Amino acid sequence: QGMNVVRGPIDLSTHNNCLFLVDGFDDPPMVMMPYNPSYYREFMEKDGWHKAKDAYAYDFCVDKPLSEKFEKAYRVACKSGITFRPLRTKGEAFEKDCLSLYHLFTRAFSDNWSSTPRTEAEFLAEAKSLQSLVDPDIFPVAEDNGEMVGFFMGLPNYNIALKHIGGKLNWLGILKFLWYSRQIDQGRIIALCSLPEYRRKMLPLALIYLGMQGGSKKRKPYKRAELSWVWEDNFASGKLIEASGGKIYKTYRIYEKSLRSSKPPLGTFN
Repeated sequence: QGMNVVRGPIDLSTHNNCLFLVDGFDDPPMVMMPYNPSYYREFMEKDGWHKAKDAYAYDFCVDKPLSEKFEKAYRVACKSGITFRPLRTKGEAFEKDCLSLYHLFTRAFSDNWSSTPRTEAEFLAEAKSLQSLVDPDIFPVAEDNGEMVGFFMGLPNYNIALKHIGGKLNWLGILKFLWYSRQIDQGRIIALCSLPEYRRKMLPLALIYLGMQGGSKKRKPYKRAELSWVWEDNFASGKLIEASGGKIYKTYRIYEKSLRSSKPPLGTFN
C-alpha cells in the first residue's frame, strides 16, 4: 500500500547480492558477483524497467608492478604512525577484528545509495559465514594507536575452483575444491576503505600497495584482480582506481519501474 517505485535486482539491501549485468559478458563472474544472459536486458526494458543507477567492475593486471608512488605512499603512511597487519582469522581475534571492520564500514559507507546500515549481528553473521574463505595475505588492515582506520578487503576468486565440482559439494566435490583452489591466480577486491581524515596520509594507496603485493607473492602468483563494485557517480573512488591501473570492464545496473499506473505486484518494495 502506498508504494510507487520498485527497484531491483536487490536482495533486501545493496549490501547483499544485487545488480544486473548489462555489459561485459566475455569474462566469467568473479566470486560473489552476479551473472545473467545478455538478452535479459531486452526483457526488462520491454517490460517498462529503466536505469536507476549503474555500477562498474574494474580489472587490474596484478603481474605488472605498481608505480613507485604506491610504495612511497606506504612509507609515508608508516612514518605518520600508521601500522599495518593482516586480518586475524582465528577465534576471538577474528571476531574482534570483525567488530572493528563493522564500525569502520558503517561509518565510511553510511551514505551509500539505496542502502540501510546492517546491524552488528547481521554483519558478524555474514563475516563468520566467510571466515574459512578469508585469505589474510590479501586482507591488510591499517591501525592508528590500536584503532582500525582502513582496510583492503580481498578474496580469492573461488569460482575458479567451484566450476570443477559441478555444483555437488559432497566428499569428492570438497576434494576437488581443495585441489583446484591451489590453481587460483585471481582475486576480487570487495572493498577499499579508509577514514576521510587519513586519506591525506596516503592510506588508500598504501593499502592498495599491500593488497596487490600480497596477491603477487602467492605460491601461485595472482595475474589479475577485479575491484567490484563502484557506483558510477562515485567519482573520487573511480579516479583513485583508474590512477591505480584499474579499467572498467563490466557494467552492472539497478533497474526501477514506476507502479503508479499499475497495481503493484506482490512482494515489491519502495
